[in-house]
Amino acid sequence: MMSYYAWKVSAPGRPDIEGFGTLGDLEAYLNASGLEGASPSRPIIEHTLRMQHEGQSYYKQPTPSQERWSLLWIELPARC
Repeated sequence: MMSYYAWKVSAPGRPDIEGFGTLGDLEAYLNASGLEGASPSRPIIEHTLRMQHEGQSYYKQPTPSQERWSLLWIELPARC
C-alpha cells in the first residue's frame, strides 16, 4: 500500500507551500522548487525518513544564508 503525506515548505520571502501526495510527489516538488540545496531532493527525503517519529518529520536546510528553508511532513493514516 502506498503512503500519502501532507507537507509544508517554508522559505524566507516566499509564501508557505502546502501539499499532499506521495514522497515521490514531494521529491518532484523540491527538485523543481528552485530552493537552495533542494535538488537533488532524494537525500533530503531519505534523511527525513530516518528522522521521522510517529509518522512526522522535519527538515531544515543546513545553511547559514538568508535562503534557509524548512520542510514539515506527516504521514496520513491509510484508508481501508
